[in-house]
Amino acid sequence: MENHKSVDAQSINPETPYRVAIIGAGPKGLYGLERLLANLSEVTLDEEVEIHMFNRCSFFGAGDIYRHDQPEYLLMNYVNGFINAWPNQAPKPIVDHPLSFVEWLKKQGRNVSGNEFSSRSRVGEYLCSAFEELKKNLPRNVRLLQHTQEVCDIEKKGGAFWIKTENEAYVDIQHILLATGHSTPQKEAFSDQNTFVEFVYPVQEKLSHVTPNSKVAIKGIGLTFIDTVLALTEGRGGRFNQTEAGFKYVKSGNEPFVLYPFSKSGLPMMPRSGTFGLPSQPLYYFTPENLCTNKGDKDKYDFEKDILPLIKAEIKYAYYRMLFQQYNQYLHPFKDIQKIESEIDAFHERHPIENPFSFNTLFNPLNDWKADRHEQILNYVRLSIKEGEKGEEGSPLAHAAGTWRRISNDFNELYSFGGLSPKSHSVFLSDFMGQFNRVAYGPPIENMKKIMALAEAGLIDFSFAHQPNVNAYNSFYVLTLEDGSELKVDYLIDARIPKTDMVSNPPKLYQKLIDNGLATIYNNGSDGCDSFSPGCIHISREGHPINALGEEIKQITLTGTPTEGITFDNDTLSRNRNDFVSLWGAQVANDIQVFTQSKILEQS
Repeated sequence: MENHKSVDAQSINPETPYRVAIIGAGPKGLYGLERLLANLSEVTLDEEVEIHMFNRCSFFGAGDIYRHDQPEYLLMNYVNGFINAWPNQAPKPIVDHPLSFVEWLKKQGRNVSGNEFSSRSRVGEYLCSAFEELKKNLPRNVRLLQHTQEVCDIEKKGGAFWIKTENEAYVDIQHILLATGHSTPQKEAFSDQNTFVEFVYPVQEKLSHVTPNSKVAIKGIGLTFIDTVLALTEGRGGRFNQTEAGFKYVKSGNEPFVLYPFSKSGLPMMPRSGTFGLPSQPLYYFTPENLCTNKGDKDKYDFEKDILPLIKAEIKYAYYRMLFQQYNQYLHPFKDIQKIESEIDAFHERHPIENPFSFNTLFNPLNDWKADRHEQILNYVRLSIKEGEKGEEGSPLAHAAGTWRRISNDFNELYSFGGLSPKSHSVFLSDFMGQFNRVAYGPPIENMKKIMALAEAGLIDFSFAHQPNVNAYNSFYVLTLEDGSELKVDYLIDARIPKTDMVSNPPKLYQKLIDNGLATIYNNGSDGCDSFSPGCIHISREGHPINALGEEIKQITLTGTPTEGITFDNDTLSRNRNDFVSLWGAQVANDIQVFTQSKILEQS
C-alpha cells in the first residue's frame, strides 16, 4: 500500500499516474470498481492508472454491513438467487468465470437453492472473494491500492482533488466515486450515557456490555431489532430447539431479563418466503397511462391524490385475485374499479366466512389498541408467520404485501429528482415509506419464528411497543404510554439504521464537500410552494454533486445510500436500482483514454 503525503500543489510531479479514488468499499464501491475495470479493459492504457480504495474496515468488497466476522445467526432478508456481484451487461466483467452467489455457494460444496436466505457473513465472504478476483485480474498498467482509513475531507486544487484522512493526504486525484453507505448515528440527548447503545453493529462489540438479567428497551422493531435480539439471546449461548409448533427457546442464563421493543407503528415487520423464480405479475392500475391521467397538467405528482389511489387499487386487486383463485374463480382487472368492487361485494355475499380486505388490513391492522398490547401483537405475529409460510402464491395477504416490491421500481422512476411535490415528498417519507417497507421487505420466516419463541419464553414484551415517551435519568430510563403506564429499564438500544440527514446530522465528509464549494443540500421546490429537503446532497441524473452556482462537479459521483432522498430505495446489493456506477465507469475510462492520448501527442 502506497500513501501520498500532503505536498504543495507546485511540487506535484507532472508524470504522476492518472489517479482515481473509490471511497467506501462495500457492495456499491465493489460494483463501481468492477465497472471501472471492465471499461478499462476495453481501452489501450499506455500510461499507469492508480485506483485508490478507501474503507473504514479491512473487509474490502463487503464493508461494515456484510463483514464476514459476524455471527452466522444474522440472516439476510434477501434470498440467494437475487445476489450477484457480476452484471449481465457490456463490457463484460474482467474475470473469466464470474459466479453468482448461488453458483459460488455450490462451488464450495453447499447444497442451496435460489430461494433460501443465507447469513450476512456468508454474503460478505462472497463479496470479498469477488474483490479478490478483481485484484487478480487487473488490466495492464492498472494498480489497485487499498487504504483502511476513513476519508474526512475532499478539496479541489487546480484541476484535481486532494483526499484527506486523519493522518494522510492523497493528491492529484482525477475522479472520485463516493460509495460511503450509511451515516453515523445522530447524537441523542443521552448519547454519552454508557447504558445507551446508539448503533448495534458489530453486535459482538457494541452489545457486549449489556448485563445479564437487565431490562432493556429497544428503539425500532425492524430488521436491526431482530439482529439485536438474537445477539442478546442466541449470541449468548441460548438455543432454539425445533418443535412441531415452531421453535422453543432454551435459556443460557446470560440473556437480559426482558427486552421491550418500541417504534412509531408498534408493529413488527411481516416475514416472507423467497420469491426468486416466481412468475412476474403485471401491474393493472399503477400504469403510466393512469399516472399521467391523475397528474394532469401539474409539474409534480401529489402522492396522496395521484399515486396512492393506484397503489391501493393494485394491492386490493392482488389480494382478491389470489382469494378468488383459491375458490376457483377469476377476478378480471376491470379498468373501472367500481366493477371490481361489485365483484368483491358479490363474492363476500357468497362466502361470508371471508373477512373483507382493505388497505388498513395490511398497513394498520392494530389501529384499535387493546389493553393487552403484548398479546395483541403476538397474535399479529402468529398470523403473519402463518401467511408468510403459505408464500405469495398461496396467501392473499402475502401476495398483497408483495405488491409494493412489484411497484417500487416504477415508483422510483417518478419519485426521483423531485417527481413529488415538496409537501407530498415530505408526507411520503414520514407517513408511508416505513409502512411499505414493513410489509414488503420483512425478515425470513425463520427469524420471526425465533422472535415468537423468545416472546413465548418471556424474554420479549411488546406491552410498550407503540410510541412510548422516553425519559433518561442518571442510571436508568423510563418509558411512558399515553394511558400513564410506566416502565423502568436499565439500557436503551437504538436498533435502527441511521439515515443520511445533511440538515440535522450532516456526515463530516459531506459537510466538507459543501464547505469546499463542491456540493449543496438538495431542496425539492415547486412554484408557489414551500420547498422540502429530504436531507441529501443535490446531484444530477448522472450522480454528480451540484454546487451553489448550479454547476455539476463531473469528477465526483455519488452512489447508493448517500443519494437516498433525491432517489429512492437504494438497496445495497442491487446492481440495477439507481445504477450510477455503470455511467461512472464508462466516463472515467473515456477520460483516461483522452488524457493518455493527449500526453502522447504532447510528447510526439
